[in-house]
Amino acid sequence: MVFPPDAFPASETSAGRQGQALAGDTGAPPPPQPAFGDAEKSFRKGLTLDQVEALFGKPTETHDSEQNGLKMTSCAFQDKDHTIKADFVNGILVQYTLSSR
Repeated sequence: MVFPPDAFPASETSAGRQGQALAGDTGAPPPPQPAFGDAEKSFRKGLTLDQVEALFGKPTETHDSEQNGLKMTSCAFQDKDHTIKADFVNGILVQYTLSSR
């Protein structure tokens, strides 16, 4: 069945939904957190701590320090098969290691 374009209010048309998506208010539930294998494809140096947490969840360990005025944060993320140790400088990922458990 084909509906005429004027059958829906303007906010419900595809153009309206695109505008909502750009504003960040899609009304859809957040996507499920990916498994480590899927998240690894997006994982790279230069990500922020918030972005890494969005990929892997909250860290299981966190250690903060300061060197020469720079905030250093070391975090560990785990799932049942993997451990990722990540080092951040002023909230930016600069180094990481991935190992099997």
